[in-house]
Amino acid sequence: ELSRGLNLLLRGRIVEYTIGWQNLTACVGMDVGWQTHEPLQPLQDEFIKFPVPGLVVEGVPGPVAVQGVPGPVAVQGVPGPVAVQGVPGPVAVQGVPGPVAVQGVPGPVAVQGVPGPVAVQGVPGPVAVQGVPGPVAVQGVPGPVAVQGVPGPVAVQGVPGPVAVQGDPGPVAVQGDPGPVAVQGDPGPVAVQGDPGPVAVQGDPGPVAVQGDPGPVAVQGDPGPVAVQGDPGPVAVQGDPGPVAVQGDPGPVAVQGDPGPVAVQGDPGPVAVQGVPGLVVEGVPGTVAVQGVPGLVVQGVPGLVVQGVPGLVVQGVPGLVLVVPNALYIQHVCTGPMSSVSCCK
Repeated sequence: ELSRGLNLLLRGRIVEYTIGWQNLTACVGMDVGWQTHEPLQPLQDEFIKFPVPGLVVEGVPGPVAVQGVPGPVAVQGVPGPVAVQGVPGPVAVQGVPGPVAVQGVPGPVAVQGVPGPVAVQGVPGPVAVQGVPGPVAVQGVPGPVAVQGVPGPVAVQGVPGPVAVQGDPGPVAVQGDPGPVAVQGDPGPVAVQGDPGPVAVQGDPGPVAVQGDPGPVAVQGDPGPVAVQGDPGPVAVQGDPGPVAVQGDPGPVAVQGDPGPVAVQGDPGPVAVQGVPGLVVEGVPGTVAVQGVPGLVVQGVPGLVVQGVPGLVVQGVPGLVLVVPNALYIQHVCTGPMSSVSCCK
């Protein structure tokens, strides 16, 4: 009574389906026809009475729904939709073109080669999604989240563990006080919100927006506009970006590579800007180092160091140090406000 055979009739083939104490393996299709020695209900009672530690579903053309299976679950080569719910063991889904939904699974979840939408919710174990061109949504997952080779939109919410997105994705949105966030590979717009850990974006991304007292922020590779708000750690932007805006008492700010306008506001640490025409710096009491910046406008910046800046306009900057080339070298400390370089005598 601990083990019995069940024959499934599918497309003229008889496939063995064995239920026992140790394992359960199914290679089945849609429930076209059932051939049993007893009614189906007693078999279901046995399934509930004796939990099965493992389930394998392969080559099933119809929809697949798996619920309440304590063992590992593997789904492979299923063109229909796949839904897995309430499975404490690991879940692996591979080669499924239909939509995949995984909910309430504390074990690790791995989804690979699935072009349809993928949704993972309430999974405390690690989540890995690879080779999924459709949208990917991960919610309420404290473990690490890794998404690779996903050109569609990626949305991650409520994930305090590390989040890694790689492989030229579409828009990437991470929300909810995450751990470290790494986005690599020419992504679309990147938005990180909610007091995250370090944020690293690399590879000519679209606009980058980081909000909510993040850790260090590093953006590299000719990005679009970069906006960082909320008392972040050090901010580094490199590679001919668009406009750069940093607000909220950040740590050191470094911008390099012919960016657009740069605006830093709110008592940051040292600010280093190189090769920035038309720079505007406002309300920065820390040290600001600017090099090779024609048409610079600076307001209220004590401790400013400016080198090689023709056409400089400075207002209200005590302790200013100017080094101006072109045969006439001037190094002067101004103790009071001034409206231009010419009035500093």
